Amino acid sequence: MSRLGQLKDRFATQAPREVSGPRSANRFDYQDDWALCKLIELHESGDDYVLILDFFDDVVVLDSPINPKTIAFFQVKTRKTGFWSRADLTRQKNGKLGKLPSILGKLYTNFEQFPEFTKEMHFISNAYSNIKLAKGGDAKGEMHFRYAEVSDDEKASIVKSLSNELTKAPKNKGLQMLMYSVADLSLQGHADHALGCLTNFLDRVRKDGTTGAAAFYRTLKSEISRRAKSEGKPKTLDEVCSKRAIDRTSFTRMLNLATSIVAPPDIVSLLRHRLHAEGVKYGQVVQICGAAQRIVVERLDPLNSQLQDAQRIVGGLVNSLNVADIESLDSTIQILYDAALANPDANCLALGEYYLKGLIGVVFIEKQELQIADSNAEDEAS
Repeated sequence: MSRLGQLKDRFATQAPREVSGPRSANRFDYQDDWALCKLIELHESGDDYVLILDFFDDVVVLDSPINPKTIAFFQVKTRKTGFWSRADLTRQKNGKLGKLPSILGKLYTNFEQFPEFTKEMHFISNAYSNIKLAKGGDAKGEMHFRYAEVSDDEKASIVKSLSNELTKAPKNKGLQMLMYSVADLSLQGHADHALGCLTNFLDRVRKDGTTGAAAFYRTLKSEISRRAKSEGKPKTLDEVCSKRAIDRTSFTRMLNLATSIVAPPDIVSLLRHRLHAEGVKYGQVVQICGAAQRIVVERLDPLNSQLQDAQRIVGGLVNSLNVADIESLDSTIQILYDAALANPDANCLALGEYYLKGLIGVVFIEKQELQIADSNAEDEAS
């Protein structure tokens, strides 16, 4: 078996050391913003990549979705006050079934599972470390440092702690891959930083610049969170990539889809407000808007061919709609819903009544908002 194929095949034989518990809002909100910024960094590098979420570690990066040669691990943790000490990094907390892996223990275990392919193992945080360095002093104020730069006394303590945790001494090759980095994202302002990162990126790569950047940020972040929380235990790299990862091809498609979608930041709120104003029953509004909230995220998944086909059909129906036929949003949604079911390609519309009505509402309001924007632009020009 070739070395190129081994890393891909290893996903079928190795399993994450521990299954993640429920994603707490604060920590994982920060982690998702960090992953979003990392995704942009990888995309702009020009190299191939796969960014995997919450599988083996918080974020894992492969250099290819087809025949990967290297793998890098990133563990992202936040701290409200103080510094990360060597003791913090090697401490094992008590869990329901015994001691949990330490921060460095979990990172190093990744190397044990993929020793031939591991490129780097990163601990990422908003906070600095006060670990002692070989050059003298501590790491306070150091944005990045490697295991090799740590003092001999600290190294000896790390090796001792990991030897006790793993029941055998860690290999120097694996230790040398450990890295500590302080993220640019602050604990309180990480969302603004991530939005700024995405806005600057869109300004560089899209003809329309930052139009809809805030809406795309919320949608992309929701997609990252959705994939990180994906249920089930994928056993192959292909399954991991389809359920828990974003690669260059899929992110490019997301960008192209986002360019073609002119979504106001509060499209679901607009839909909900208009349906309520028309006196639509509360339960129906909840169902339609709940589906719409899922749609604005799920349609960015280029692999969701059923939704992509349905959106194409609904978009054609909305574009052919006679303005004179529009009496209310509720009646318009029903008219388009009936027309969609009568479409020869209706097999791709088997999404459920409220999901399809939510899609119709989203696409219809997007068209109206685009018309309003075009009209305002013409008024300003005149």
